[in-house]
Amino acid sequence: MALKDGQLSYDYDTEGYIAYAFYAFDDFLVFESRIGITEKRVLQNLFLFQKDYGKVQTLTQNSWLSDAAKAPYLTAYESRLQ
Repeated sequence: MALKDGQLSYDYDTEGYIAYAFYAFDDFLVFESRIGITEKRVLQNLFLFQKDYGKVQTLTQNSWLSDAAKAPYLTAYESRLQ
């Protein structure tokens, strides 16, 4: 409905997207508010992606990645939590 009624236009980009060329926290806040999701619900959803899950480290250490690839992978994962 949001797309059909024109609430979301394809020519709209947030300042964060323009600066970094990828969607970030602010972009999802704008998107979800435009489709009618309350801010409380939006924040609950987004905070799920910012939690550190211990299983990620365990799965990565037990993965088929080379030892040289495991450290950068975990560093990238941890940087995305910020």
